[in-house]
Parts: sequence; structure tokens; C-alpha cells
Amino acid sequence: MLFNQQKVDSMGAHCMLDKIYSCFSDFLQGKLFFIYDIKEDTARWSQTGVRTFQFRGEYVKSARQMLTDLVEPSEKDHFNRFLDHIISGSNSFYTEPFQLKSKGGNYITCDFKISVVRDYAQRPAYLVTTMINRSHSIRNDTVTDLPNRFELLEELHQKQEYRRRSILLMIGAINFARLNRLYGYSVGNQILKELSGKLKNMLGNGAEIYRTQGASMAALSEAMSLQEARNCYKKLKEYAARYLKIHNYRIPLEICAGVVVIDDFSVDEHTLYTCARYALGRSEQDPKHELVVIQNDNVGEKRNTLKIIHTLRDSILNDCDGYYLAYQPMVTSSDGQLAGVEVLLRYDKPPFGNIPPMLFLPAIVQDEAFQKLGYWIIEKACTEGKILTKRYPKLMLHLNIANEQFQQSRFRHMLLDILNRTGFPANNLFFELSERCKQLNPMFLKDEILFLKSCGIKTALDGSSLTSLDLMRQLPVDMVKIGRELTAHLENSRADRYMLEAITGFAAHMDIQVAVEGVENERIRDILQNYPTTSYQGYYYSEAVRLEDLQKLPLFRSKKAKS
Repeated sequence: MLFNQQKVDSMGAHCMLDKIYSCFSDFLQGKLFFIYDIKEDTARWSQTGVRTFQFRGEYVKSARQMLTDLVEPSEKDHFNRFLDHIISGSNSFYTEPFQLKSKGGNYITCDFKISVVRDYAQRPAYLVTTMINRSHSIRNDTVTDLPNRFELLEELHQKQEYRRRSILLMIGAINFARLNRLYGYSVGNQILKELSGKLKNMLGNGAEIYRTQGASMAALSEAMSLQEARNCYKKLKEYAARYLKIHNYRIPLEICAGVVVIDDFSVDEHTLYTCARYALGRSEQDPKHELVVIQNDNVGEKRNTLKIIHTLRDSILNDCDGYYLAYQPMVTSSDGQLAGVEVLLRYDKPPFGNIPPMLFLPAIVQDEAFQKLGYWIIEKACTEGKILTKRYPKLMLHLNIANEQFQQSRFRHMLLDILNRTGFPANNLFFELSERCKQLNPMFLKDEILFLKSCGIKTALDGSSLTSLDLMRQLPVDMVKIGRELTAHLENSRADRYMLEAITGFAAHMDIQVAVEGVENERIRDILQNYPTTSYQGYYYSEAVRLEDLQKLPLFRSKKAKS
């Protein structure tokens, strides 16, 4: 396409941008695309682009810089060279994939397809760019042939935009990884197809069924009531436990479920999805796997779960505003000297003020924005940790790492980048893994631990139950950490003392350090002196405090820290 530059100057660049946009908008309707004016450095984005990247409107000034800011950091230089090549080149069409940060805080891979519009002097003047989101390129799950979670998010967006009251019911299979190992993945796939088909039959045409993450699926309906959702789950739960058959063989399956009543239209689709995942997780933890309901009127202390999670997500996307780190000292069991600190996440910001971690962490870890928060925690801890290691060069910084972080494809790259930028010594880091890590493939987990070891980072494993013994046997961990659930009743429970003896004895024979949480008083500390332990942590020494308060503690200002 060619045009007269003088005519553009007389009619206004903005007007010309709109004319070019209108030429393409009809056949690109609903697509992710933008028109870029090279001379004016402005762009007009499609509505899909505005929603995906949370721009304030269709028109974007300083467009190249704003787009570059969205590109994954390691690709920014290549992206700018790519644009320079287009502007200085003679071709009319270019294509290249890049990772861009969406409004959810996660990076999505987009194939850029750029057509060049030139003026009569054959100079590139406008770039017509379509972006194909690879995550959205396959709209149906290949196993169940159901629409995938991206389709669900799109439909949730429509419900919110048009203020349609709905019910979002999410169903999950419990211990599904064990079934895959026991019967094979083909049988596992058949189970998911059978379960989704049964759910569809129960709800009929009044609900759309989606395959979400892992062994879970969701039903979204404007016609379904909360009571109908309860009845549906009850019937499906009985069917899965008693009547589910694959190849004429009965396979008992435990399921869990969470439901979100969608009648608050001030939150976005990602918040609704995260709330459903959160409710599903709580149902899985419940001994009877009862249905967990999230709605406006069932939250204690006059707190609205939907609005809390929405606020927490927005805070993450706003440079983690409101989040801060607290530090709880760990002391040597031999002489009570400072050995390290555990880094704990906290949140405190109006209108909700201080939100207890156990209220928000299980929800946020389910959200795509957690990826950004996870890296923020590591970088913030390393930055503040340098202040601590100036006084105590051998002090160990203990960070909790979630399964979701290990599973991110960019985890290794981002970790090395943070260590390089902050200059924090990797030898002073301990990554603590929860018992949930047993849900991961053992070979994958071992490979990640070996990578951390190659960097100099040590690993600790939650060791509060006897199942930890098998994990200690399989994984090359440096420490086992015994939690409060075991230490809380040591004074009165002989069984807990026997379990403590088994875990600490096994760890000692395996040359694995033992740290103990929940040391709340002198009596518990004295009992622990009878077992082969390395370090203690608990209120007897100090609660978790901000960095400036940590440095004021007598414990911190005493002798040199132990290694």
C-alpha cells in the first residue's frame, strides 16, 4: 500500500492512522492487532489487544517503548533489532515470535506478522501488525475435546462485561498422578473424558464444560443455581466413587469441587478463575472433600474473598505494592547463635490492611500473576539479604519455593538473572520445598535440585510426616525441616516424640541437617535437645519481623553468626 505523505501532513497523522485501521479492522475483527505510525511513534490497538495488555485505551503514545516494555527482558535487544531491520529494510512482510507480558502478569508467546505500508517515496511509514497468541491457537483440549481454560477466561470476561449472573463450578480429580502411574496415561485420559461426559449429561445444554488445568474441569452456567451446583457435585461424587468404569473395569475416583457465585462485576475474569482454583484446593484438603463455595456473603470478618483476591492481584501487577518481607531468625541448636533467617511474605495495605498469609497465599499461588510475585520475593530477599550478610557473611537465607515456580519454563533463567543483578552469594541461599513437591515427577524434582546444587544453592524439605523419609531417600536434599504440627504436642504426645526420633535419626544417618520450627518455649527446646538437630526456629527466639526490626534484636547484635 502506498500513500502521499504531504496529504497525510495536511489531514493529520491521527486521522490517517484511523483510516488505515479501518481498512484492516473488518477482516481482523476480534484479532490481536495494531497499526503503528513510525514517524509519530503512536499506535492504535484492537480492543482485543487493549484487554490482553491492559492499555488505558486504543491509542498509545510512545508506542515503541511501551511495546518494548512488554517484551520478555532477555528478548528486548533482539526485538529492537527486529524493528530496526523492518524500518530500514526493503521487504513488505516480516514474521518473528516474541514473549510479551499480558495483564495477568504472565508471559505469552506471540507470533508477530508485520506488513509494511510505505509512502510514495517507498519509505516505511506504518506497520500493520497481527499477533497470534500461541496459547490461544488451540482452543480445545486434545484429550477431552472440551474448550480449554483460555476459552473459559474469554467467556468469563463476557459475563463480567455484560453483568450476567452465573455459577462457575470447578471439579478436580484427587491423586490423579497416582492413577496415571498405576493404570497408564491412556486410562487416565479415558477417566477425564468419562468424567467430563458425565458432567455434561448432568447439566445438559444449560452449561458449557471446559477443561482447565491438570485433572480439573469447569462448568459455567447462567441457568444453574447454587443448590443445583451442590446437587450436581453430590451425584458426580457418588458416580466417580462407585460407578466409574473404564474398559468394563471399575476404577474408584475421589473428586473435589469449588464453586464461585458470579454476581460481583467489579472484579475481572482472572480473579474469578483464581477464586475457583482456590475453592477447589480447599475442597481437596478437606477430609470429606465437601464443596467449597465462594460468594459475597460467606466470608468472616466482613471480608469479601472476591475483592480481596482482586486487590491482591492488582497489587502484584502494580509492582507488588503492599507486599513486604518479614524475617524469622533460626538459631543453632548447640549454642543458640544466629544461623539464618526464614523469609516470609506479608501483605498490608488499605482497604483490607494486614491480611494473614494463610488467607491469601493458597489463593494467589493458583493465579498466573504468582509468577511475577515469586520472582519479586527472590529478588527482594536477595537485595535485603545483602544487608544481613555484610554483618554475618555465613548467614543462610531460607526461601520457600512453590511447585508452581519449579514448573515455570523460565525459572532457571530468571533465578540466574536475579543472582547476577543483585550480587547475592548463592552459597548463602536455602530453598525450602513443601511436602506438596511430592506431587511433582520425582525425576523432574531431582533434576531441579541438582541444578540448584550446581549454582551453590542448598535445598530443604518439609519433614513433618513419615512420608518425608521416602523423599529424603530419593532426593539429594541438604536439610529436613520439621514443622509446628509435629512440635506443638511434643510435651504430651509420645507418638509425636517417636516420629521425631525416626525422622531425625534417619536424617542424621543420611548426613542431612535437621531444622525444627515451632520452638515456642523453653520446655520444647529442652525436649529437642535429646534429638540430633541442627537449628531451631520459633517464638521463643523471635516472631517474624521486618528487616529494620530484625537488626535491632539482641540475637542479631550478638556474636558472629554460625555457618
